[in-house]
Amino acid sequence: MLGVRPIMGRAFLPEEDRAGSAPVVILGHRLWQSRFGGDPGVVGRSISLDNQRYTIVGVLPAGMQLSRSADLWLPLGQFSDDLSEHVHHEFVAIARLKPGVSVAQARDEMVRLNQQEAIAFPDAHKNFGVLVEAMQDPSAAQLRSTLLVLFGAVGLVLLIACANIVNLLLVRNAAREREVAVRTALGASPWRLIRQLLTESTLLSLLGGALGLLFAVGGLKALLAFVPAELSVLQEAGLNGWVLGFTVAVCLATGLACGLLPALRMLQNNLAGVLKQGSKGASTSGHHRTHNLLVISEIAMALVPLIGAGLLLRSFQHMLEVDPGFRPDHVLAMEVQQAGISFAKFNKLSQEEQLNYGQKQARQFEGIAEQIRAIAGVKEVGGIDDLPLGTEFRQASRFIVEGQPIPPSGERPIAEFRT
Repeated sequence: MLGVRPIMGRAFLPEEDRAGSAPVVILGHRLWQSRFGGDPGVVGRSISLDNQRYTIVGVLPAGMQLSRSADLWLPLGQFSDDLSEHVHHEFVAIARLKPGVSVAQARDEMVRLNQQEAIAFPDAHKNFGVLVEAMQDPSAAQLRSTLLVLFGAVGLVLLIACANIVNLLLVRNAAREREVAVRTALGASPWRLIRQLLTESTLLSLLGGALGLLFAVGGLKALLAFVPAELSVLQEAGLNGWVLGFTVAVCLATGLACGLLPALRMLQNNLAGVLKQGSKGASTSGHHRTHNLLVISEIAMALVPLIGAGLLLRSFQHMLEVDPGFRPDHVLAMEVQQAGISFAKFNKLSQEEQLNYGQKQARQFEGIAEQIRAIAGVKEVGGIDDLPLGTEFRQASRFIVEGQPIPPSGERPIAEFRT
């Protein structure tokens, strides 16, 4: 569906997406490198997950990262016991639309299917709906405004550079006025002279673009090293054919634009007067007016990104001054995964068995905490199910207020919580 092929092994087979089939797993590229050292013989090996053995059938390529926390992929159909109770609703499904089918049509169809589920399972399906949107939109929408602002700033810098080049070409062409005058007197056509001057400026622009691409290759690697994990989508940024084509187009347009004005200014001069003044050339008032206009334009364009940069720095300073309600300094965080039990199986346990299961998990965490406390330099250890201000999972529960009338289940207030 996504056009992704494992770099080793194979994908899941249809019969493996059913309950009772042989447990299989596909490794993400990151886990294959970090845990198995990129072992080329990892396919066919057996690993233990939640006290059950799974056979590795494939390894995904490095670019396959739908979730930044996903390192293992399993067929959902093997966990049918979790699905039979109709209690899980927070699924993210990905689908490829058929030709001619719009997102709006898919949304209407999903709403219809959701209404059927609500009728068939009214108790378990209250207050749950579906959201259908293009896969590209959620990830791109968060960065679109920022990238547009950055694109505008880069465009202003390019315009400032163009103004500089035009200034330099005006000065350079002023020294060549006698050469142009002589060639014109000998019969050179204006088009031929303009073509030569435009060729020179375009060649200069293309060389500058090539140098810029070389800096971009190294600079991009340096910048991506500072990208936080929450913006993992930026890790996919790179130079491709579109970037190369855009660069060539901008260089050609810049070369033509920067070379055209100096060329026209030169050809508009009084050639007879230039020849009479000798080899020193002629500096006309028109050159001075153009030069002054370009300098004023550069200053005006430079003020815009300068003010924007100042506002960004001020906003960043305000963000650093926000009090999160706890002290984040000298704090390290790590994640511990325990062997789990399915939701359906847990609900079938007696109250005493559920309590014993929770106490067993608590003792395991306390044992880990004691070992960490024994490490030199560790002052204290604490545990929580999801980090404060975390956004990857949202745990919430409806509640009632003691001493007040109990409202219908769908109207009870919701509170997020951490354990």
